[in-house]
Amino acid sequence: MSTSKTLDPEVQAILESVASDPRCELLRVPKLTVPSMQATAVSKREPFLKRAERRLLEVHRIDISQLLLDHVRSAVIAGERAEGRLLNYATANLRSEAPEPAAMIRRSRERLARKATLQECPDEVTLLERCVQSSPGKRPETSSLALAALRLVPRVDTKICLGIALGQEGRESEGLEVLYSVIDGEPSQMMLSYAWQNVALLRERLDPGRVALDAVRSAACTVEKRGDPAMRWFASALQLGDPAEALRASVYVEEALPPSHRSIEEFIQMRRELDADCGWEGNGRLRTAFSSIETRLPEQTWRIGHDLSQIS
Repeated sequence: MSTSKTLDPEVQAILESVASDPRCELLRVPKLTVPSMQATAVSKREPFLKRAERRLLEVHRIDISQLLLDHVRSAVIAGERAEGRLLNYATANLRSEAPEPAAMIRRSRERLARKATLQECPDEVTLLERCVQSSPGKRPETSSLALAALRLVPRVDTKICLGIALGQEGRESEGLEVLYSVIDGEPSQMMLSYAWQNVALLRERLDPGRVALDAVRSAACTVEKRGDPAMRWFASALQLGDPAEALRASVYVEEALPPSHRSIEEFIQMRRELDADCGWEGNGRLRTAFSSIETRLPEQTWRIGHDLSQIS
């Protein structure tokens, strides 16, 4: 057994025991449980638990849930970046802040007092995956890791990551079900904004239109000065040929981002790449909508609208 440089020795021993015993069911969650997932933690008194699993719940529940969540976050962010759907962005009033998703990962790692990233700890990642995998030699999906984390600590941000992961795995309807359950659960305003933003992303994959637009508007309006959903709102309104909606969104973009902010160019580039991959629909509507309001737009959204109107 190799020794992890980041794991507490007892935590590593427990995970090794769980990973090597196929009878351990605590972290191995079948796919079919996703639609009926219950947001309640598994009790340490459950009769199916083995000794190592019970010790895990008694002493290390929070730490191991956090380890799983860190891995899930890294995986879903890598997946969104690969699809060109996640940007490095900040807000006008927090310009020195790291990108929001990266900041979330950084803070969780700091709480665990770990200096290395999960990518720099392949033994740790492999060990976590072995605890979750349903069959030997088959790497578990990211959604399975998120479900395992939820069985330990049912956190809102973990559920959001689960919804994203399901969407990346081609299970958009289940991902939406999870995200809507977050929204219905009255989370904090920031978590509500993140949930709506990811609803919009999944809706765009299934059927770009008013439902996706409504979702991204909710994300932008729930927490002001979040540049990414505001830009997405503006672009979606133009693409649907709705200049009034685009003007409303432009106000939020202007409040969130200064004209020279790097996120604007990144957003434009991301949209160009999406067009190259799958093409745009309704470019005629976009150009007409943009031309009708371009003299009334602030510099930030004028740049976005001008560049998008050039896409053929």
